[in-house]
Amino acid sequence: MQFRILDKEAKKLYIIMEYCENGDMAQLIKKCKNEKDFVAEDVIWKIFMQIILALKECHNHKTLGKILHRDIKPGNVFFDSNNNVKLGDFGLSRILSAESQYAQTNVGTPYYMSPEQINEHSYDEKTDIWSTGCVLYEMVALKPPF
Repeated sequence: MQFRILDKEAKKLYIIMEYCENGDMAQLIKKCKNEKDFVAEDVIWKIFMQIILALKECHNHKTLGKILHRDIKPGNVFFDSNNNVKLGDFGLSRILSAESQYAQTNVGTPYYMSPEQINEHSYDEKTDIWSTGCVLYEMVALKPPF
């Protein structure tokens, strides 16, 4: 759950979102590294599937159309009290209209950016899938792929 409050007088935007008691994936990876442990395979599959389902909702939004997240990384994958995934930080997201099939802006975190983004070519929702693959690799290997 997320919503916003716009204070026009103070020229401030407040974004309110659900509190995720169990932190984020970056913290999970750091904890595993410190304890010389790995993320269990069933946990990896659960997290991965929930990220993919969240992206499916973004990429097939009923009213807005395609929403590209453009900054999928461990620090933006949050866990609630039941360890369910909450995809967060849509600050770099972009809505593609029916007229605009691709985005071209070079934004995101370099470790997780698709080759199209790095090379400043046009890209679409597949760039989020690339980033998710990089996150999956890091969750398994406990280090970024590149």
